[in-house]
Amino acid sequence: MTRSDDAGREHRVGLPPVVGTAPLVLVLGTIPSVRSSQKGQYYGNPLNHFWRLMGAALDRKMPEDYQERCQVLTDNRIALWDVLAECDIKGSGDSTIVNPVPNGLSTLLEGHRSVRHMFINGKTAHKFYLKYHQGAFAGKVTVLPSSSPANAIRWEVRRSGWMSIGEALRS
Repeated sequence: MTRSDDAGREHRVGLPPVVGTAPLVLVLGTIPSVRSSQKGQYYGNPLNHFWRLMGAALDRKMPEDYQERCQVLTDNRIALWDVLAECDIKGSGDSTIVNPVPNGLSTLLEGHRSVRHMFINGKTAHKFYLKYHQGAFAGKVTVLPSSSPANAIRWEVRRSGWMSIGEALRS
């Protein structure tokens, strides 16, 4: 059930992690957007660059089907989740988040000790990571330029940052 407050925020609950066997990389976002929540899919807004960026990092064309996209991630030993389990948010604006509740990142990492590199999708996800999860992971943490269409940077700058995922998988 969704509730809203006087500021026009609604309560949003995150999605379960996408994780296969022995992931090497974990990509963390903040919380699903309105469109992603409606679809029950990570990065379900077609304007979000996430899937295109992942295709570039893996040097492959990503399928259109969501389940197939998730399979590509897990086949490449990439896990996907969010730093927040739930929050109150206005639209898809991360800057409007109040009452955040963190995901159980430590528990996920304990169950998947193979993760050696964590990538954080954008500055807001990083802010909540530092607030709730700092110290939960002893491996390398890299903050990526946000894949959100609201992050107005040139494609090549964004892409360049995300290529580090492919590099981490090859090292």
